[in-house]
Amino acid sequence: MFEGLGKGFMSFLLDKYLVNQEDLLASVSWRFAHGLLVVESSDSADPHEGWSPAVESVHAGADSLYVAVLPAASGFATLTCVSGSYQPPGLRAAFTGVLRFSDASMAITDPGGSLSLEVPAPGERCSVTLYSDHPDEPSELVLVVAEAA
Repeated sequence: MFEGLGKGFMSFLLDKYLVNQEDLLASVSWRFAHGLLVVESSDSADPHEGWSPAVESVHAGADSLYVAVLPAASGFATLTCVSGSYQPPGLRAAFTGVLRFSDASMAITDPGGSLSLEVPAPGERCSVTLYSDHPDEPSELVLVVAEAA
């Protein structure tokens, strides 16, 4: 999956997060135009109506997660996806729950349409923990996914 990445970047991720290469699913640094990161099933219909990022920075539906992140004008936000059981050093848990990914893959997007990734999920029903470096506008996030029992 990471054949196109330089060895230096790959080593940086593996060393920084102390994670095995086979557990690293994806990593992206992006300027999120609207300050919103979306992780969802490809067929998600969760409306997230009534959600206000000013009140809560993370909002989950049955098959999607909306996360307020550092807006583009302020810099890059980095998301790293890891499978298995893992707790990244120096980050706090911002969300823990179970999400459904109908085709065992997660769509990671920016609502502006400038970012669109399909990342494999360990199963169709996954336990998900999102870690972040800031409670309101994080610039560093780690999403840990595992197949739910």
